[in-house]
Amino acid sequence: MRLILPEFLAWQMNQPDAQRYFSQSATGSYITSIRRQVLEAFPVQIPTINRQQLLVRVAQAAQREKELMEQLMENRKRELNLVARDLLA
Repeated sequence: MRLILPEFLAWQMNQPDAQRYFSQSATGSYITSIRRQVLEAFPVQIPTINRQQLLVRVAQAAQREKELMEQLMENRKRELNLVARDLLA
């Protein structure tokens, strides 16, 4: 039996194919839930610990990059708003 990092499992379960699997198996209309049998049947891939760590680090770096890009776009928008305000004043 191989060990699995919680961060890696969370990453794997949040991938589009896994989310589609869970969505198709969800029950309930107002509050959706997933039966235990569905979770137990989820096909988990367990690479080596080193590979899991690498994938988690890459995913974290991608998330950080996304956050930085969003901040950069927001800063650019503010900058343009200030330029426009000064120009139109």
